[in-house]
Amino acid sequence: MGIRGNITRTNLAYANEHRDWRVYEALGEVLIRKVRRLCAEDSNGLDLDEMVYAVDASTIDLCLSMFPWAHFRKTKAAVKLHTQINLTGSIPVFMRITDGLVHDVHFMDQIFFEAGSIYVFDRGYLNFARLFRVQTAQAYFVIRAKRNTRFHVLESRPVDKSTGLRCDQSIRLSTRKGKRDYPSPSFPIRVKKHFFLGLKSGCMPHSYVENRSKVRAVPTKGIHRWKKSGIILKPAVGKAW
Repeated sequence: MGIRGNITRTNLAYANEHRDWRVYEALGEVLIRKVRRLCAEDSNGLDLDEMVYAVDASTIDLCLSMFPWAHFRKTKAAVKLHTQINLTGSIPVFMRITDGLVHDVHFMDQIFFEAGSIYVFDRGYLNFARLFRVQTAQAYFVIRAKRNTRFHVLESRPVDKSTGLRCDQSIRLSTRKGKRDYPSPSFPIRVKKHFFLGLKSGCMPHSYVENRSKVRAVPTKGIHRWKKSGIILKPAVGKAW
């Protein structure tokens, strides 16, 4: 990076401003490849053989006078860091930075979905037309459901309520838009409702939608635990900027 002696914020800012960004891109790719090899035998903690990826976004507030191009609010600027992470080792696989006004769901259009892999989304990504792309790529998705999702129940399975699971059902979307966006009657969607113990509000119900209808369901309890303990990038990066 061309920095000699102690690294100060001023020196780091100067280096970031005057060095070609492709240097950092190449360095990041080298480090990610090394880490993936080191973590190849690690467990993702979900008792699954498939590759599991988590997709999420963080909004990072910026100074409007220094970053006028980062459109967000009238009084402040922001960028949004969209990230796809391999849960085996928590390794970033694909990242994209946009201005703060870009909705999370548009990041799904940039993802190359690998057949047989599982993709975990929060409910901000609930768009059945885009989820159908995951289905057609022969990949799997797990996503938080919204309360206004309308569907018909095709099949109900017995559940062990001692685990917090309340229902496990195969469903088909019932609205005209839902049928148009997810036209796959041969592959019904699966919905599961869990009750998780919250720190402040006691037991909280969470419904998850997935498309693994023919095989063992994804352990949503483990996924919820990962979501609650995920790495938070916003404070660290926002402070540096």
